[in-house]
Amino acid sequence: MKYIEEKNFIAACVKTALKKFYKAENLIKTQKSEFDLVTEIDKKTEDYLKARISKEYPSDGIISEETLSAASLKERTWIIDPVDGTCNMARGITLFGVQCALIVKNKIVMSYIFLPECKEEYYAIEGHGAYLNGERIKTDNSTTLENSIISLGDYSHKSPIHAELQHKAAAKLYPRVAKLRMFGASCRDFAYLAAGRTDGCAVMTDNLWDLCPGVLLCREAGAFVTNVLGEEYSFGEFGIIAGASEKIHDLLVEAFN
Repeated sequence: MKYIEEKNFIAACVKTALKKFYKAENLIKTQKSEFDLVTEIDKKTEDYLKARISKEYPSDGIISEETLSAASLKERTWIIDPVDGTCNMARGITLFGVQCALIVKNKIVMSYIFLPECKEEYYAIEGHGAYLNGERIKTDNSTTLENSIISLGDYSHKSPIHAELQHKAAAKLYPRVAKLRMFGASCRDFAYLAAGRTDGCAVMTDNLWDLCPGVLLCREAGAFVTNVLGEEYSFGEFGIIAGASEKIHDLLVEAFN
């Protein structure tokens, strides 16, 4: 299977990094921006993953949250989020994970998400499906709207316009669905949808490290995945809509428009 070597490589690197750095003494918090934190776990994990990728695949590019967020895509580029849900992790909330993706010629071809607190390992390879702990997973497209669980990403401090859009969308969704959830980590939004635990999600950001791993995972699990307008997602666009069924996806698009 093409790109399985890269998947196995990044999986081993992530697990080694967490074994080395996921410790109480590395939960030293610093203020990254007005509303965001970073810890030594984030920094050390990212540095380790970058070093391993650069050694194993020296011609590949890297885009990472903490140090290479402004880097450009190359023909082959690794996307790294060393800790997705840092604020959760820093407060002892277990809703966080590590997520990575590989983009080749402007296509997401491999994604990997590891949720350490529940020992769940998700991955997807383009054209070969989505997996949880080695078992194939599919979205649950049988749930009715009135029984559906929808998760929404954090309200964006980066873009108040999109935060307001999300606020209005939540008000439109509330009377139509069973439950609205906010996990505070896109890795959970996408992983839970792919595994059939939730039925749809909307994540309002343009960060590739927040979106790319989950986009491929959900697509390969059978979800309908687009930008907020219901059109094909392109790198750099703000926001992803994903639904287990076309009906749920279309409801989300309608709510955000």
